[in-house]
Amino acid sequence: MTNGFFLGGLAQGMETAERGLRADRELDRRDQEVQAELLQRADTTIKEHQALIAEMVQGTLDNGGTREQARKSVQPLIDRMLSLAGKVGRDPNVALAPVLAALQAPTAQEAAEAKGVATAQSRVAQRDALLAADVPKDQAETAAGLRSRLDPFTQALVEALTGRQGSSDAAPPAEFATDQELAAALADGRIQPGDPVVVNGVPGKAGQK
Repeated sequence: MTNGFFLGGLAQGMETAERGLRADRELDRRDQEVQAELLQRADTTIKEHQALIAEMVQGTLDNGGTREQARKSVQPLIDRMLSLAGKVGRDPNVALAPVLAALQAPTAQEAAEAKGVATAQSRVAQRDALLAADVPKDQAETAAGLRSRLDPFTQALVEALTGRQGSSDAAPPAEFATDQELAAALADGRIQPGDPVVVNGVPGKAGQK
């Protein structure tokens, strides 16, 4: 005959074991929640570092700094970010990718040079198209903006592309039959004040008596 005391003790033991299992499962669940929260915080911190680094790099480049100067200025932040990524099991190369992209952005000088190249090529192409349409050379260059004052870098490119030497003043002066035609050219931007002109056979400079 089964002992009632024994059965009661067994039931109590099983209940205690079940309570222990439930407690363990609850601890595991809370541990997972804490781990997920910590990982989320780490990811947020990494993204904040990436954004700050990119902003600082761009600021250095925009103000005339070199990529090496930009890299040195953010190296402590990079080190901290990579250390955090390693601690939480994130791939450091993935964390570093936006930083490397930021460091490859054009410097202020490179951006200015690229803009100058585009401007020079565009104006020369426009001049060539007008010449192909039998527009006189002086009118084609004026219409394309090749007789306007350009920054030194762009002007040098224009001269290289057109085979001209020296400043834009070395181009043949624009010719006008009357002062009214000259005034109209000044008004619509075909020439600029101070550009060399010939009005009714008399050389001079636009906008000057």
